Amino acid sequence: MGSCTSRYAAPADVQPAPALATVPVHAPGLDSGRLGLPPHVKLVLLGDSGVGKSCLALRFKHGCFDPGCRTTVGAAFTAATVTVPGSGATCKLEIWDTAGQERYMSLAPLYYRGAHAAAIVYDITERRTLAKAQYWLEELRRYAGHSMVLMLVGNKSDLVSQRQVGEEEGRQLADSIGALFVESSAASGSNVAEVFEGVAGRLAGGMPVSVNAEQEEQEEEQEKEQRKQEKEQQEKEQQKQKQEQEEQEKEQQEEKAADSTALPAAAAAAAAGFDVLCASPSRRRAAAAAATFLAGTEKRRRPGRGGL
Repeated sequence: MGSCTSRYAAPADVQPAPALATVPVHAPGLDSGRLGLPPHVKLVLLGDSGVGKSCLALRFKHGCFDPGCRTTVGAAFTAATVTVPGSGATCKLEIWDTAGQERYMSLAPLYYRGAHAAAIVYDITERRTLAKAQYWLEELRRYAGHSMVLMLVGNKSDLVSQRQVGEEEGRQLADSIGALFVESSAASGSNVAEVFEGVAGRLAGGMPVSVNAEQEEQEEEQEKEQRKQEKEQQEKEQQKQKQEQEEQEKEQQEEKAADSTALPAAAAAAAAGFDVLCASPSRRRAAAAAATFLAGTEKRRRPGRGGL
C-alpha cells in the first residue's frame, strides 16, 4: 500500500464541488416516535471497482489520501464518529466498504441487509461506472423502499479535465430515485465529510430508521442476554453429555471387572463341591467296607502257624 498523504496538488482548473442536494424523500404515515438518529448507523459503500470507495472512507476517518490504495477483496470494515452539522448530534458510523468486482456482486446483499444508509459511488471520469451506480440505486430502492437513506456520490471531482459524466446528469439520476447527491474528491478532500455527515443529517432530520436509540439499546441488551442464555444452555448440555459418557464408561469397566472374577470363582466353587461330595458319610462307609473285605481276603490266603 502506498504512503498516506494529507495533501494533494489538484489541477489549477479544479472547481469546488456542489453542495449536497436536498432531495425530498416521501415516506407517508411515519411514526414520529420511531424517528431520530440511532447511536449506531450501518452505512454500506457500493459501486464499481476503482471508483474510490476505500479512499473516501480513509480520507473521512484519517484525513489522508493513499494513491496506492489496494483493491478491496470481499469487504472491509471501519468505524468513525460523525457529528451532524448545526445540531451537535453524534453517532457512530459502521462503514462497510464492499468490493466492486463483478465476482463479488452476489455477496453485496449480505452487507447492505439491515443497513440504515448506502453511499453509491461512481467515477466522474468513467461513464461506465455510472451505469453500475444506477443499478445499485434501483436495486436498493426495490429492496428497502424509502426506509434506507441513499447517497449518490460522484467521486474524483478534482479530475475536471477528464470528466465524462456531467454534474447535472448525476444529480438528475439521484433525483429520479429520491437520493441525496454530491460530487467529492478523496484526493483533495473536497466534500468528503459531506458524504458521511449528509447521511447522518438525513437520519437525524426525520428519515425512518429501523429503531430509535432507546429501542435499539434495549434490543442490543436482549440479544446479549439471549446469547448468554444460549451459551449457558449449551454448556449445561455439554456437561450433561460428559456425565452420561463417564457413567457409561464406569458401567463398562464394572462389567469387565465382574467378568474377570466370575470364572475363577465358579471354578473354585465347583472344586469345593467335589471335595464335599467325596467326604460324604456314604462314601466313607463304602470305603471302610472295601478296606475290611480286602483285609480278610489277605488273611485267608496266609498259612497258619501250626500247620506244618
